[in-house]
Amino acid sequence: RASSRSLTVGGSYNPCAKVLPAAMAAFRKLHPDVPLLLKMDRRLAIEKMILKGELEIALVNNPPSYRQLTGEVFRPESLIAFVSSDHSLAKKGRLTKEEIKDAGFITRQPPGPKGRVVALVRALRKMGFNMNVVMQCDSPDGVKAAVKRKMGVGILYKDVLEDNIRNREFVALKLPLVNCAPKSYLIYH
Repeated sequence: RASSRSLTVGGSYNPCAKVLPAAMAAFRKLHPDVPLLLKMDRRLAIEKMILKGELEIALVNNPPSYRQLTGEVFRPESLIAFVSSDHSLAKKGRLTKEEIKDAGFITRQPPGPKGRVVALVRALRKMGFNMNVVMQCDSPDGVKAAVKRKMGVGILYKDVLEDNIRNREFVALKLPLVNCAPKSYLIYH
């Protein structure tokens, strides 16, 4: 039976890297006649699309900002530090307090004070780690490009980097344990 109804799903950058394409592929197998559309943007833009009825559901990396939206924890996420495979820190495996102080960090540009990387930087600073953010980028691809050019140590969600690490383009580095466990949220109206 052919369907004229489509499914429009949204997500912030991290969920759109791995989770949503896999989920939509599984949905497609069960419902091959339903046209699918995946929209990727920052969380606040995604939330506005849901409120306007442009999206049915979305997966993002923070709880919703609007009271009209429902947010359910989807799963825990991991933020990791990483360098290019030929960077001087690549063989270290773990960053020391001194290396954190000396390294320049490259992060996503947060849309406000609630970003997970912002929370990680604050937590490390509270623990006495003087972390120097030297560059912020609009997208994970911008962070990767800067790290590839050895401009510093990047911080991104693990899902965004899995293929790059598997291909040995980047090397993950351990940061000191910080109680800053991010979660992804399924949001809807």
